[in-house]
Amino acid sequence: MAHSHVDHVLDAPAVATMTGAELIGAVTTMRFAIAAGLPRDRIVPVQGGEDYAFAGLSVRVIPALHSALDDKHTLAGRPPPSRPCPWRWTPSRKAGPSSP
Repeated sequence: MAHSHVDHVLDAPAVATMTGAELIGAVTTMRFAIAAGLPRDRIVPVQGGEDYAFAGLSVRVIPALHSALDDKHTLAGRPPPSRPCPWRWTPSRKAGPSSP
């Protein structure tokens, strides 16, 4: 998960659940995934600079700034503590990853 904007993070726990994948992402992604019910052992929090090796694939985490600049829409310091997720995704044969 490159960053935790809503258009990226909302489906991530459901996709990880459906595929059995681990979710790699920032602390904000990790908190969202935990609140959405993804087990902690399937979540890999990263900050940038980490290297991971998987079967036939390697991943280098590159830190990037993808947000407004000049003190717009920023959080001072650390992300706020986790909150309960307002929805739960329940697997269904008819539902796709974007179904709540």
